[in-house]
Amino acid sequence: MTNTRFIFFMSILLLSCFVTARGTSPQERQTFRQEQAIEEYEREKLAKIKQNIGRRYLVVQTGRPAEFYRHPEEGSRRFTIQKEREGFLITEVVQNQLGTMNFYHVVFDSGQSGYLSADGNYLGIKILEGSIIHVPRTGKRGKDPGSPKASSLKAVELVKNHLIKMNPMSGGKMSVELRMVEARAKSFPNLKWRYEATGIDHNRARVIQFTEGEESTPLLRTWIVDLSAQAVYPENRTAQTLYQ
Repeated sequence: MTNTRFIFFMSILLLSCFVTARGTSPQERQTFRQEQAIEEYEREKLAKIKQNIGRRYLVVQTGRPAEFYRHPEEGSRRFTIQKEREGFLITEVVQNQLGTMNFYHVVFDSGQSGYLSADGNYLGIKILEGSIIHVPRTGKRGKDPGSPKASSLKAVELVKNHLIKMNPMSGGKMSVELRMVEARAKSFPNLKWRYEATGIDHNRARVIQFTEGEESTPLLRTWIVDLSAQAVYPENRTAQTLYQ
C-alpha cells in the first residue's frame, strides 16, 4: 500500500514538473523578457520627460511654428501662437485616455493653457529648429517684470494660507503650507518646496509651488490668485489633488 501511494505521488510530481516546464517554454520566456524590457524603457522615457516639468520656454514665430493641442487626445484641435513670441511653463506630464501618448501640459504667460507633444522628442526638435527657446532660471523668487514685487509676495501668501482640506487632528481646515509641513514631518523627511509668482494682469497672478522629495520626480502645482477678491483657485491637476 505504501509503495502504491509513493508511486502515485511521484507520478503527480512528475506531471506537475512537466506542466511547469511546458508553461515556461523558451518562446514564453523570451516574450516575458521582451515585455519587461518594454516596461523598463517606458519607465525611463517617462522619467526623462518629467525632467522638463517646471522649465520655461519661449515660442517664436518661424516658418514651421510649434503646434499645441487643446486637449491631450490624438483628434484634439491644434493651434499655434499668433504672437511674435510667447512664454510658457511646463506644469506636468499627462497621457491620453488610452495611455498611448504623452503630452506636456503648458501654461502661457497670457493665461492660456494647452498641450505639447512629449513623444518623439518633439520639444527637442522644435528647439533645434528655433521655434521654441529654453529660458534658464534667473534664481530670483517672487519677482516678475510685469507685476510689482508686493503683489507677487501677496499672491504667494494667499496660496500658503489657502485652506484646502480638513485637518484630522484639529478638526479644522488645513492650509497649503501646513499640509506641506505635516507631510514632511509624517511621511517625507526630505521634502523641499518653494513658491514663485508671475503676474497675469493687474488683478491676477499665477503662483507655482516647486516640490521635491514627495515623489520620485519633482512636482509642480499651480494656482490662479485673484488679488482683488483675495481668492485662490487650483489650476493644474497636481494642485487639485490636494483638495481630495
